[in-house]
Amino acid sequence: MPPAFLQIIMKKILIIVFLILAIFIVLMVRASAPAGKIHMTISQQNETTSSPLKLEIKIASQDIPFFGTAFHINFNPQQYKFQNYTLGNFFTAQDEPLILVKDNGDGIIMTGISLKQGKTITKPEGTLLTLNFTKLTSNIPPNQNQPSSISSLPHKNIPDFTFSHSTFATFNKQRQNIQNFTFDDPQKLP
Repeated sequence: MPPAFLQIIMKKILIIVFLILAIFIVLMVRASAPAGKIHMTISQQNETTSSPLKLEIKIASQDIPFFGTAFHINFNPQQYKFQNYTLGNFFTAQDEPLILVKDNGDGIIMTGISLKQGKTITKPEGTLLTLNFTKLTSNIPPNQNQPSSISSLPHKNIPDFTFSHSTFATFNKQRQNIQNFTFDDPQKLP
């Protein structure tokens, strides 16, 4: 065989190998990318002691049908008192979500939202819930039971709210947990 013929074959083999590697890398990046995220936004009319605080639980970048989610909201019960919740604009009356919001008075609000079996919602974003709190006092030190990362947040007006025990599920013949769905704690007030 002439050497030129072998060089052509080697080039074709290298091109095929690079294409296979490129496809593999693209698939790996796509598989590791978050399917979506649930995050908190905080709004407060003013910083007075009796000022109501609204904690909106939002869903964004969703490309997987929503069937349900469950999470805990951790907060400092010495600084905030949970009042009530309102359903967000992510749902319509026809969706008929089943909602559980339970405050045991210990600084943990257990939350669960689910649709009836077989129903799902596919929307790019929206507000799941708004949790309403009352600020009790501004002079109490951070709760020592909270993780240290909460009290060391960079902005002085950040209330100490965080997610824990979080899961997101879809439904396709049966309930399926989605592992790469992220839950982001608040970063900074505007």
